[in-house]
Amino acid sequence: MAHPSLLHQPSRYDWMGLTAGFLCAIHCAATPFVAALVPVLTDAGGWWGMLDVLFLVVSLIAVWGVIRSAPLSWVRWAAPLGWVVLALGLAAERYGIAGSDLVMYLGGAGLLVAHLANIRHCRRCPYCVGNA
Repeated sequence: MAHPSLLHQPSRYDWMGLTAGFLCAIHCAATPFVAALVPVLTDAGGWWGMLDVLFLVVSLIAVWGVIRSAPLSWVRWAAPLGWVVLALGLAAERYGIAGSDLVMYLGGAGLLVAHLANIRHCRRCPYCVGNA
């Protein structure tokens, strides 16, 4: 468990996770357009495809931090569950399994909800407000 002074504080890991999720959403929205404009970038081994893995690693770091410091117990299990669903969706996409996009969106939404709930809780917590 985290040091008591770190509990109930809005976590930089939540902001890291939200930032990674936002950039990932931009990446996902831009991929079809980039693929249409520059066929070289559609190669799964290219740098554009590796951004998926980068976002997954950054979100894993954010989830690890949230697990250690989140005051809400459901956030401590929802964040890793969302990450696992996201990772499974990414793996399924790499193997061309139908419906993998939906699985990734569900995992990403789960991560988003967990991070936002943790931030919201920490902003409303009297302990946080009194010790900020």
